Amino acid sequence: MVEADRPGKLFVGGLNLETDEKGLEAAFGKYGRIVEVLLVKDRETSKSRGFAFVTFESPADAKAAARDMNATVEFPNLSQRKIIVQSRDSSNQRKKDQVKLLGLMCNVIIAGENK
Repeated sequence: MVEADRPGKLFVGGLNLETDEKGLEAAFGKYGRIVEVLLVKDRETSKSRGFAFVTFESPADAKAAARDMNATVEFPNLSQRKIIVQSRDSSNQRKKDQVKLLGLMCNVIIAGENK
């Protein structure tokens, strides 16, 4: 099993429920050697939940895949809408931005109550 903080690991969201591991490997394999494809499935139905993790051997290959594949619809076997492809770094930055925004919102609410 590949560790969660591996730099070559990508989150892929917005997938068709019919998407399988082979389809993901075919779509992302052109960017480099894939170490692992983890398609997240519902425990009861064993159907895709619409997202997956693709781990590349090389972080540079993962970065190229994220850059080129994010917000694309060129693979109809993966999705009929734009897919989301993010590296761990970009999702961590998004979380930090959300926390900063939440902090600002709390400050505004508290300041408004003091008036």
